[in-house]
Amino acid sequence: MLITETGPKGHATPVADTRFARPTLLQYSTMILEQAGIESLAKLSHAFLGDPGRDVPISQRQAGGGYEFTEHDTLQNERFRGAWLVFEKHSDDTIRARAFQTLEGASAEFSTRLVLHDKGDVSMRELSGQPEQHRGRNIQITFEGSDPGGVSAMVLAPIGVALDTASRLFSA
Repeated sequence: MLITETGPKGHATPVADTRFARPTLLQYSTMILEQAGIESLAKLSHAFLGDPGRDVPISQRQAGGGYEFTEHDTLQNERFRGAWLVFEKHSDDTIRARAFQTLEGASAEFSTRLVLHDKGDVSMRELSGQPEQHRGRNIQITFEGSDPGGVSAMVLAPIGVALDTASRLFSA
């Protein structure tokens, strides 16, 4: 966070402003990448090539609001064990979900898509009570904002909790 210094006009000594400047989406993107250990373009390229992700079919629940995996055995599938999910919803109600085997791959996808937006709010939180087989830090990152195409929202979280989070925050 940045602290700006301002002072009354004509005052020679600057006075610290106690307001914190909100990070820009580019700064959030950089923080997300750094937390995943991606600190250069070479590492970003390696994250994309090493874990390009896999589309996961998602649909709106028939009974009640929210989202669910179209293939109901997705969470029991071995290839998704310990995976990370990047969920997106756009203003035209299109939804997209990609599963990644590593936090690096998911962070690369999320942070790159984040900077394509004009404005919005990002929140990050540490999750507790994740299953032992889950790899990496137990984090959840959400975004709600807009781009030239309209309003959009994203979630990056472990695959076992991502759709519950998206359902709670973004379902109509």
